[in-house]
Amino acid sequence: MSFPLWWVHEDPKYAIEETIKVPASYSLLNILGVGPCLSEFFKQMYNITTIGELEDHIINHGFPSILKPETKFVLSVRIGLNWCMD
Repeated sequence: MSFPLWWVHEDPKYAIEETIKVPASYSLLNILGVGPCLSEFFKQMYNITTIGELEDHIINHGFPSILKPETKFVLSVRIGLNWCMD
């Protein structure tokens, strides 16, 4: 069986659902594809430490090229859903 979103995660439904549930005030480490090194990069370069701050940055400036495709995807879903809910 082939899954169209296999590149996001081995269980894409779970990964997307869990990412959507995480509050915006949580650390970047709670986002798929963001580890300690990348989290520290965002803190040093952009003064970004939370998911909400990263989402705001993306809305205002676009995606930083350093993010992996799967991270961009789940953040796009989060941002899109937030816009639909407002």
